[in-house]
Amino acid sequence: MKLKSIEEAIRVIEESAAAQSKATETGDYKLGNKYFDKEMKALTYLYQQGHLSDLKIFLNHEDVGVRSFAAYALLPIYEDLCKTVLLDISNKFSNIHGSDAMKILKEWDKGTLKYPYQEESNRKTSETEKTEKAVTKADNMELTAADDVTTLVQRITSIFAPTGDFDQFSEEYGFSGDYDTENKVIQFRINTFVNPYTQDVTSVYRKRLSRLDFLKNIATIEAYEPSRLGSMQIKVTIPVADVSDKQLKRLKDVIIQMHSEQVPNESLVWFKSEYNDDVCYFEGNMWWYPRRAVIMGENGYERFDFSDELKFDIGMWDIVTGDYDRLEYSVSFELISSAAFQNIWDKTEKEHESEPWE
Repeated sequence: MKLKSIEEAIRVIEESAAAQSKATETGDYKLGNKYFDKEMKALTYLYQQGHLSDLKIFLNHEDVGVRSFAAYALLPIYEDLCKTVLLDISNKFSNIHGSDAMKILKEWDKGTLKYPYQEESNRKTSETEKTEKAVTKADNMELTAADDVTTLVQRITSIFAPTGDFDQFSEEYGFSGDYDTENKVIQFRINTFVNPYTQDVTSVYRKRLSRLDFLKNIATIEAYEPSRLGSMQIKVTIPVADVSDKQLKRLKDVIIQMHSEQVPNESLVWFKSEYNDDVCYFEGNMWWYPRRAVIMGENGYERFDFSDELKFDIGMWDIVTGDYDRLEYSVSFELISSAAFQNIWDKTEKEHESEPWE
């Protein structure tokens, strides 16, 4: 690509940065790299022509990819302004755009951020410092047998939670990550749910599992059949030496996408089952947050109302539910409507006497 004018170089940067952004979001990193090369060639041309500052108009661009690239390109000229733009991107975007913006800021502050036009005399660090940092970065990327748990944790944290705490981030998005330094593997346990009233549980899970196909040649992916109430855990075990940061960033985006699709599960569920010959009716936000229950046996019934948080007693709930697996996988298990549960509740309420825990 041979550029002939300032206007052409600016147009190439705008179009290529936007295209690279879309390619990265869809996981097509090979295509993204091609656009990145065009951006860097155009950036070098603008530098040589003394027109880097012409990119300032892109700091407010509607496309986050264009905005991010402009902020990167102009850091040597408008440091404070570009830092503000990159921080805003890192705070607003939890996907790869946010993590890349934070990475640019960290490398700038460390003096390791590089530009295609940068001459040796303009570099911020000495050759010795650069060599040490390059070795450290290579160690973080390759994670050879000499790497310890600190290096591994730093790598995962920098990808999944570059601006905060990994544990807090994983809790927010419903997964956990374990670092097995002895076997040099990373294990992710992803909790995923669908609403069994509005979606076909099995087909939704098959679709979600297919999003992990990009890891199938390097990772072990385990998933049990989804429960009748729509919950399933996916376990992904990845050899550290075989996975790239780009693949981990893509996994992060998949996890966030799965979590965003769980909104329907915040509604209540109702089901009927059998336990020790008792007929059980339950209402709750999935099984871990019960609201009401009616247990009907030969000698009458018992009612449990935990809808008021002050009445909620997890110990009592354990007694009510007993062996939860037996409840959910009972041959008599069935989803029921809210109206059906309410009819049972209203019917028993007429004769109900308050229990000690109420």
